[in-house]
Amino acid sequence: MSTAAFTNGYKQFSFADFSGGLNLRDKADAVGDRQAIDLLNVDFSEHGAIMQRDGFVDLIGGSLTNRVDSLSPFYKADGTRQLIAGCGTRLEAFASDGSPVANKTGLFGGPYNFVRFAAPGAEYLYAANGLDAPQRWDGAAWTVPTATVDGTGGRAMPKAGAFAVTAALAGSSSGNNASNRLIATAFGTAPNAGPNGAATNPSRWYASNPGQPETWETDGLGTPTRGRNYGDLTPGDGEQIMAAVTWRELIFVFKETKFFVLWGEGTAADGTPTFQWREVVNAVGLASKLAVTVGRDGVYFFNRRGVYRTNGGNPELLSDIISPLWTTVPAPYYLGSRLNLNRTDLVRMVWHQERLYVAVPTGSSTFNDRVLVYDTQHQWWSIYDVPAAAMCAFRRADRDELHFGYSATLTPKRIGRIGLSILTDRGTAMTSRWRSGWSDYGQPVVKTFRETKAWAYGAVNVSFATDYNKAMTVNAGTVFNVPSLWPAPGGTWADWIASNGGNWPSAGEVSDRMIRRAVQGTTFSTQFSNHPSTQTWAMHRVVRHLRETRGTSVL
Repeated sequence: MSTAAFTNGYKQFSFADFSGGLNLRDKADAVGDRQAIDLLNVDFSEHGAIMQRDGFVDLIGGSLTNRVDSLSPFYKADGTRQLIAGCGTRLEAFASDGSPVANKTGLFGGPYNFVRFAAPGAEYLYAANGLDAPQRWDGAAWTVPTATVDGTGGRAMPKAGAFAVTAALAGSSSGNNASNRLIATAFGTAPNAGPNGAATNPSRWYASNPGQPETWETDGLGTPTRGRNYGDLTPGDGEQIMAAVTWRELIFVFKETKFFVLWGEGTAADGTPTFQWREVVNAVGLASKLAVTVGRDGVYFFNRRGVYRTNGGNPELLSDIISPLWTTVPAPYYLGSRLNLNRTDLVRMVWHQERLYVAVPTGSSTFNDRVLVYDTQHQWWSIYDVPAAAMCAFRRADRDELHFGYSATLTPKRIGRIGLSILTDRGTAMTSRWRSGWSDYGQPVVKTFRETKAWAYGAVNVSFATDYNKAMTVNAGTVFNVPSLWPAPGGTWADWIASNGGNWPSAGEVSDRMIRRAVQGTTFSTQFSNHPSTQTWAMHRVVRHLRETRGTSVL
């Protein structure tokens, strides 16, 4: 907030940056001017503006047999782009236009862990659920691969709950210690789910031969291509391995209160491979099997105390500023609910275009009804009411878009996508809002704000509350943009877009309006929200004009 001397009888208070995101940690009268004490369905520009998020549409028109619980892209070197969905007892593959390619039925059920494995002459995606034999997708058909185990073919692949792939070392072939191995883990309490029914336990992992995801060695015969390629990570600690992911040259394996990093391979004296693990024990682990994802700058994961990021060392807590969603009841100004930690099994995460998306159930919901959004570049949090049962980034056309399976809050069993220039959620106008914290503007006396000038586009409801009241006492619907172009044919913002060639508004369409509403009080909170006459809006700058003060200090 910036102030200036009285001009023409007014004292101005200017707000030019709203991009601090949601702050539920601090008292409502202590949050920064850039931050909100409540918000929904808004994003922030790098210049500090608030804007309503993009909407979503169906990827495909028809409903699926089962709801989606897992999603993954599958790309091939020949340009093939496909979307793979785990749907309970079924696996579905879709082309980039949403048309079905092939499915696999009769499985025990999801959710599924997907991993892509590539070697010269082979590009596969493996789907694992810890119950069925792993399913392999090659871009055209689902198969159940057999393995070569200890030199004998036709054996069973490990029934892992999670797969990960070690990095292929640059300049090396698929020989010993060249890596590019398939790591199989998260076996749960199944006693014999390893390669060819080998013994397993909740702490076990197996590694395939380099470049050969369907060749496994477990007998330890002591030759360069035969070895004891498995081990246990802190067995007997009462915890299960829950997930495994690859980031850069590292493999991360998570338990409930710790994680492990596979950082290298070596060679023993007899020529067999060795594996170098590092344990990170700090009471911070993973709360849900699919609540982990990989970004450009590290591995993100969901814990019962918040969202963390690690690049191999001690994890960093990213969600402290919204921690009441995990730990307590948020302040009454926040209109949402805390997380339902009884259903952490539903949590899903994806990293997409420098943002982290975390789909969660809130309140007493038994399905995901909110998505927490964290901008990794500008460190703000927002919240969407997108009902995502599973998420992934998928390049359907010329750019990656966020795709998600609809959770039970939506009737159709479909996949949706959030995209540029989509103004509604499947044709329904969304509710969006941003509410500031409380401020006395440095003057703890009764004040009268005579008017507010705002720079925005679209149409916005501008509302004010005074003296710590939860409800807004003054509401002013305000239409922006060039008056000669408004109202558009039909009177909606979507019609205005259509009448101008389907283009989003540029800087030239941002206009200013004076909102002449007298508001009197000691402390003030301001809210911007969607207006029923349009389906999008953005707020760029606000200047409030204080006309007079009266009374004595309330401190």
